[in-house]
Amino acid sequence: MTSVKSVEEQFALEMGKADATSSAVVAINVLINYLSEMKKSVTTVAEVLQLLKTAIQKMMKTDVADAALESSCEIFNWYITRFTADPSFETRSLNDIMEEILKYGRQYLQALQVSRAKLASYGKGLLKDNGTILTYCKSRCVLEVMKSATSSPMSKRFSVLIVQSLSDPEAAGEMKSQMNQIGLNSRIIPESAVGFEMEKVDAVCVGAEAVCLSGGVVNRLGTLTIALCAQAMNKPFYVFAESHKFNKALFPLSNSDIHAKWLQYNSSCNRKNEMQFSQTDQLYPVVDYTEPNLITYVVSDLGILTPAIVCEQLLRLYE
Repeated sequence: MTSVKSVEEQFALEMGKADATSSAVVAINVLINYLSEMKKSVTTVAEVLQLLKTAIQKMMKTDVADAALESSCEIFNWYITRFTADPSFETRSLNDIMEEILKYGRQYLQALQVSRAKLASYGKGLLKDNGTILTYCKSRCVLEVMKSATSSPMSKRFSVLIVQSLSDPEAAGEMKSQMNQIGLNSRIIPESAVGFEMEKVDAVCVGAEAVCLSGGVVNRLGTLTIALCAQAMNKPFYVFAESHKFNKALFPLSNSDIHAKWLQYNSSCNRKNEMQFSQTDQLYPVVDYTEPNLITYVVSDLGILTPAIVCEQLLRLYE
């Protein structure tokens, strides 16, 4: 991997293999390998930073780019830019500086790899034993929390209602298969049955594609509708998302803002950024924005956060 073009190709290739791995983990691993090989040919820190920035931009243009990729790479690039600007680096060799960059990169990668397990350790306490949980389609974070809750010393048992999305009907079936593997009773319900089933639910648990600076979240289209229904029936609404999905560039005022932002991402190999309903000409984005006032807690590897605290924690990531 000696060129920026090879970074783009390697990222797309690894994402095709890694169904259970976050795009952030794959991207940072690819960037670390690229930096390791780059140090043999670069001559200045400025050249390193420029090549890194270009590599990130190339990955963002691939078919598998998403919000988690953008935010994690932004944090990675921010830290490297900041500590290479330290005056003490002027007296150090480029090889020493590159070793420091790689050291930080490996530490960041390790933190990303354990983030979902840390999230699950916080989130499992929110699930009620012998209760009923409603979730939306397939979320790797929600699945990890449920695995943790059922495998802990005082394992919990609960029923799971999986809402099937029109935009990706197969995802609910995949989630149900995972529920069966960990011994949980589950059944799939259509989106139109959410209101009917909500009165039987103890909590709603969803994942997120991005957590906004406002404390709201962006997730699959239909999440907002479920959140409104949960609020109307006084049901807790929990969002499970790793901290690398916290995006300081997102502060939407409406769902129209989110639509415009998401069209900047290319369509992925598993889903399109717009879906056409029936035979009409109307196109819908595959995500919507759920406002912070509809969310009980955002659970991440940073802990159990109220939406109001999300902004503070997000800004700390850039300190």
